[in-house]
Amino acid sequence: MGETFFYNTQGKHAGLTTQLEMAEAEAKRANGEGYIINVPGYAELNAKMTQALKQYKETVRKISESDDPRDNEEAVEYVTKKARKELDEVAKQVEAEWSKKKAELTEMAQERALRFAITPTANEKASAEQLYNRYALEISMEPTKNGKDAILSRFASDVERLSDGQKIVLQSQLACLMDIAPESRLAISGVIRSAQSLSSPELALADAYRNLQANPLTTYNIFKISVDRR
Repeated sequence: MGETFFYNTQGKHAGLTTQLEMAEAEAKRANGEGYIINVPGYAELNAKMTQALKQYKETVRKISESDDPRDNEEAVEYVTKKARKELDEVAKQVEAEWSKKKAELTEMAQERALRFAITPTANEKASAEQLYNRYALEISMEPTKNGKDAILSRFASDVERLSDGQKIVLQSQLACLMDIAPESRLAISGVIRSAQSLSSPELALADAYRNLQANPLTTYNIFKISVDRR
C-alpha cells in the first residue's frame, strides 16, 4: 500500500480517497484523474498502532520461547491476555483519535468550501448555454421516452467533461428539463448529478476527507480476525 493519499475524480474509485505510491499518484494527477491531498495525523496514528502490535507480538514471542521454568502454561496465558488487553486499549484510543481527526479535517474543508466561489468566464457561460440549448431542442423534438432518455444520457456524459465554471452555469438551467421531459425524471437526475460533480480542489476536499479509505487500524483488524478465529 502506498503512502500518498489521492482523491479520485475519475474511474472505478471516483469519489474515494485511496493510498498510492507517489509515482502513480503523480501520474494520475498529471492525467487529471484527481488530487494528491495531505492527511495530517494519519502517519502518527498508523505508527502508534503498528508499534503497539509489534510490541504485543514481541511480548508473546518472548514468553512463548522462554526456557525459564516459571514461564509455564499459566504464565504464558496470563502474559498473553495482559498484552492483548493493552493492545486492544491502544486500538480503541487510535480509533477514537482517528474518528475525531477525520471529522475535524472534513469540517475544516467544508468551511473552506463555503467561502470558495466559482466565477464562470464569459466563454464558459456562452458555451454552457449553447450546449444546454442544443440538447433542450433535441429532447423537445424527440417523441418517445426511450429516445429522450438516450439523449439525456449523452447530455450527462458531455456535462462530465465540462469545466466547473460551465457546470455552475448549467446548474441554474437544468430544472427546466422537467418541463421538456417530465417522464424522464430519472435520466434528468443523471444530468444534474454530472453538473453537481465539481472538480475544484477547494470543493472536493471535504469529500476527500469524508471518503478516506485508509484506516490506521487496518493491520490490527487483520491480526484480530486471524487470532480470534483460532
